[in-house]
Amino acid sequence: MAIKLDVHLESITFINDANELDKNGQRNAAMDLIFDRIDELMRKEQFSSIDSILRKVCISDQTGDVLLGLLTASLPARGDLPFRAEFCREVKSVLTARGEFEDGLLIGLE
Repeated sequence: MAIKLDVHLESITFINDANELDKNGQRNAAMDLIFDRIDELMRKEQFSSIDSILRKVCISDQTGDVLLGLLTASLPARGDLPFRAEFCREVKSVLTARGEFEDGLLIGLE
């Protein structure tokens, strides 16, 4: 059980790190961090870990690019991620409330 907690804490840390990179104008580095971590978990077939990341991330604290990065990176595993559809709906809601949502933004990511 402690191992899962460590993975979860690391997961939250990588998201916060990506968010800080994006806020500091380092979007490419932020996306690399997101894609590398999610790809690693998919290769290991740790879909429950990815789903847990999506459940635990504080959507309102993340930049739009980080949120879209998480949706894009997790897209290949969407059938194995029960919470992903709800995450997508919540992302749309937050982006809309911030005035960052545009028609078509999530096409192909849902």
